[in-house]
Amino acid sequence: MNYLNTKNHYDNCRFCWMCRQVCTVATMTNDETQSPRSRGLALYAAEKDIIKFDEPFAEAMYKCCLCDYCRSWCKGNYDPQEFILAARRDSVDLNIEPKHVKDLKNTLMEWDNVYSSNISDEFKNLWASLPDKGDVLLLAGGVIPFKAVEIAKAALSVFNKLGIKVAGVNEVRGTYELYSLGYYNEAYQKALDLIEQLKSTGAKTIVALDTQERYFLSNLNEIFGLKLEARVLDFSEFVEEAGIRFSNGVDNKVVYHDDSFLSRKCDNTESPRKILASVPGTELIEMLWYKKEAHATPNALYSSLCPNIADKMLLRIINEFAETGADAIIVSAANDYVGLKQAGVNVYSLAEFVDKAL
Repeated sequence: MNYLNTKNHYDNCRFCWMCRQVCTVATMTNDETQSPRSRGLALYAAEKDIIKFDEPFAEAMYKCCLCDYCRSWCKGNYDPQEFILAARRDSVDLNIEPKHVKDLKNTLMEWDNVYSSNISDEFKNLWASLPDKGDVLLLAGGVIPFKAVEIAKAALSVFNKLGIKVAGVNEVRGTYELYSLGYYNEAYQKALDLIEQLKSTGAKTIVALDTQERYFLSNLNEIFGLKLEARVLDFSEFVEEAGIRFSNGVDNKVVYHDDSFLSRKCDNTESPRKILASVPGTELIEMLWYKKEAHATPNALYSSLCPNIADKMLLRIINEFAETGADAIIVSAANDYVGLKQAGVNVYSLAEFVDKAL
């Protein structure tokens, strides 16, 4: 069983309450069984044959949103996500993963996205105008081509204004999602295909337009033992590195929401803030919980996996934003943009805001 290789983590987590009060799912559900400590206890009990590693057991392991709050909060350097992901792999190996997880896997294998949807015609036309080879490659990820083409349009506008030529491909998608669900073999094969595809572009720099891809591509070696030669940057990191001087003032009070991928998993909370602070007329104010302590928002996979919890996660951010009195909220994660926009919130992707200020 894969989870036994993570014994150091669950053995220590099962006695500790430290991250209980920040665990996203536990606080959203008021359910102690959803805390990292409870999952650690469950795996210890399974190891000792006190409880069975069965379907209900597997179901509990899929409630975690993998937001990384527990690991970032831990003073002992333990990571509950290690044993949760391992337990999901074991669930798949035992063929006891929940039906809705199997359905999601089938959707990802057939459609390369969680929506069972074709890429929008607008995105197809936009990306068709780009060369498939170049020094700088844009990756749109698994949300933008289907639900948020505005982000891609804004990013391309920014690069055009800067005189930077970029390439684009219809990238292999669904790799991180399959890995997160425990389908390691399928994810590994997709990762191999993706790496070959990216190598064929000749890109020296890959700019991820969604933060999930920034994290995942930067950690291919850690996750799969695979190496990607090109360096990977988030859009905000590329813009900061370019040293852009903004000519247009944007008279807004704005807040920036730190998503889990860029802030906690990639350890970057400053690039977006430096950009926003350099835009004339823009006043950046902070929500109560910000930077690495920002409350988590769901990625597209979790929105499909546990929609009721995902809705509560998003509503918490909406309420926190409302309390600031700011005019707009700026986000880097594509699914945050989609969810907030659908809720009627005045939201900009960072790419849109940068484009507006140039």
